[in-house]
Parts: sequence; structure tokens; C-alpha cells
Amino acid sequence: MFGPTSPTRPTNTNSLKDLLPMTYKNRVTSILLSTSLVLSTTIIALVVPFFGSLMSLVGAFLSVTASILFSCLCYLKISDTYRKFGCETIAIVIIIMTTIVMAISGMYISLMEIAHNL
Repeated sequence: MFGPTSPTRPTNTNSLKDLLPMTYKNRVTSILLSTSLVLSTTIIALVVPFFGSLMSLVGAFLSVTASILFSCLCYLKISDTYRKFGCETIAIVIIIMTTIVMAISGMYISLMEIAHNL
């Protein structure tokens, strides 16, 4: 049902399962490994007082950058749209500028939350 590169299983779990010897690659070990990953993440989230703010900082930087900014920049480079000045180029530049503002404001708010929690 699930292949080795199935999008429904987390990558960390797959990587750890690949490190196991063949004798330990069964359903019980898989469930124990997944459960231990969830429990360890939960414990870290409870122990670190500003875990949510830290994840907010990572999300503000990586999510916006990877999903919107790089997509627009790659499209401009691949399609050679940046050489022609038209409505499409203007729209993409507006999207890029908005993305940069969103990333900077998200990182600023997250850093202020982290500084407040210290």
C-alpha cells in the first residue's frame, strides 16, 4: 500500500527505518519508532518554553522562502520572463516583494516573541 517514497509517511521515520537491520524491519518496530518520534517531539515542545516561537521563526523563514519566493525566482529564470517588461513580470515582482515583506515581518515578530520569553 505504501511505497518507499510514499508522501503519506514522514521522511524522518523513513530515514530511521532505513538504518535498521533487516531483522528489525517489521510492523511492531515501525509503530514503536513512529511513536517514539512523536513522544520525543512532544517532550521537547513541553520542556522548551519558547518552542512555538522558535517553530514560528523557522516557518516564517523557510515556508515563505521555499514555497513562494524560490518558485517565483525559478519561474523568472526558466521562462526568461525577466528579460521582457510586461504585466506578468510586474505581477511576479509584486509577489516577490510581498513575500519578502511577509518573511521579514514574520521573522521579526518571532524574534520579538523569543526575546520576550527569555
